[in-house]
Amino acid sequence: MAGGYLVALLGLWGATRGLVPVHAVRVVKTRSNYTTWDCYSPYDDQHLLSLMPCTADALNDMAEAVSAGSCFELSEEKLALPVEGCASEEVVCSPAVSADLLKRFGDSVRVTSTDAGAHYRDSSGPSLSHDFVSVQDSWYQRWRDLGEQESRVNATVQNSGGVATLQNIGTSVEGRNIKAVRLTGQGYSRGKPKVFLNFNLHAREWISGMAGVYAVEKMFQKAKNDRSWLKDMELVLVPMSNPDGFHFSQTSDRFWRKNRRSNSGSSCKGVDLNRNFPKGFGGSGTSKNPCSDAFTGSKALSEPESKALAKIINEAPLTVHIDVHSYSQMLLAPWSYTPKAHPRKREWQALGNQMKSAIRSKNGRTYEVGDNLLSDAGGAFQDFSTDEGALGFTYELYPSRGNGGFAPPTRMILPVAEEVLEGFYAAVEWARQA
Repeated sequence: MAGGYLVALLGLWGATRGLVPVHAVRVVKTRSNYTTWDCYSPYDDQHLLSLMPCTADALNDMAEAVSAGSCFELSEEKLALPVEGCASEEVVCSPAVSADLLKRFGDSVRVTSTDAGAHYRDSSGPSLSHDFVSVQDSWYQRWRDLGEQESRVNATVQNSGGVATLQNIGTSVEGRNIKAVRLTGQGYSRGKPKVFLNFNLHAREWISGMAGVYAVEKMFQKAKNDRSWLKDMELVLVPMSNPDGFHFSQTSDRFWRKNRRSNSGSSCKGVDLNRNFPKGFGGSGTSKNPCSDAFTGSKALSEPESKALAKIINEAPLTVHIDVHSYSQMLLAPWSYTPKAHPRKREWQALGNQMKSAIRSKNGRTYEVGDNLLSDAGGAFQDFSTDEGALGFTYELYPSRGNGGFAPPTRMILPVAEEVLEGFYAAVEWARQA
């Protein structure tokens, strides 16, 4: 995309120059306040900064300084300088880099916390394991680990009376199963309307996976109560697309994004699964540096996780595909790899606006709909599914700005899962009539 956007500068500057985000390197240090390692430990004693450049020159200079300092940026939202006022971005930097930024840019930099790990540990918290509760929706009051999420999905399918089935569609790099839940309506056959939802492709986006478990529960119940709802249709959900990366993000590094591939010739692990699909592979918004968060992998569909998801795309014609991420509060339409308009623009606008209205009807929150809302992303999943005949969307869940970014407060888990479920229902209805 064109310059002038802070996220593009912060993220792609490092990706194209081989710079390493702060969480890609394990720094051995003494931590006076914490004795037990958890997913927030890599950020203990690091500074959480708010950057507020007010001119294009200041933005460019600040982006260069942040990248050179190997800071970690906490947003995926493309952000231009507003017509009036200043831009805003949060990053995590070492104390030394923080001091340099404060010295160079003065009031355009604010220290939100001198201990980013403690900040997020207190504001968002860790995931819980084996913390069963009796009230149905109170399960969504805390982050749940991989085992808890899988148990919840398994129990839902086992109790479905045959309405839902659970299928292993592949195995991750570290040998974990990737599972799909199928809700197949009476009369469905290949070529009839089909909707595919997948969640948590990026490890750190915990609220996406929680929304996936919620969608499995609620959509199964709807299909059970109304057998005509999915007549002549099929709905497939993969509530956890990146189990290895997600597990690592919950145990070792809260902001880990990629899978856990060991990259030949590099000490840096992981491939960005949302840069590993064929359409636009290796293009704008990607990196060949294994230490980059946007590392493409050796070739398109090199990763077992992306191969497993591609099976769902290729098994039968697909009507709608939604890849659920966080954050930015957006419904991203194709394309991701290029600013060129998609030829089915009228269709995606109709679907996007229907989903937007459905989401807003639940809690009053508005999600922006459009293409080219974020920086270019070659090899994105939604572009692959669109290229194969579906209308592919990427949901970027709450929040829009602030409120925790990738680590929002737990009180938002259930409201976000509830509102995006309404968007999924709208997608099913659109597919039925397409």
